[in-house]
Amino acid sequence: YALLAKCWWRCPMPSPYFRTMAVPGCVSGCLWSCGNICALYVVEALGQGIGYSLIQASVVISGLWGIFYYRELRGRAAWNWALGCSVCLLGCALLAAERAPAISQT
Repeated sequence: YALLAKCWWRCPMPSPYFRTMAVPGCVSGCLWSCGNICALYVVEALGQGIGYSLIQASVVISGLWGIFYYRELRGRAAWNWALGCSVCLLGCALLAAERAPAISQT
């Protein structure tokens, strides 16, 4: 972005505010790394089908933050998101049901 802003648009470079953003940037990077490490353990424990699907379903949590805390979607757009979210969660539930061991009756 910085190269594009400087050369193409010929506008001044944005100030990076290194002193202000250093601590929040490092904390968010550490949290992101911890999440990736935990994701590796989840995939190892649950298998590729369920583990990876649950990790990718984290977009549901991000969407909920966007809708309820930041008020990014309203009206029809929020309902469309809810429909997509329900399809995602249904897929996760179906994958979980596929992996569940069958109960044998003896």
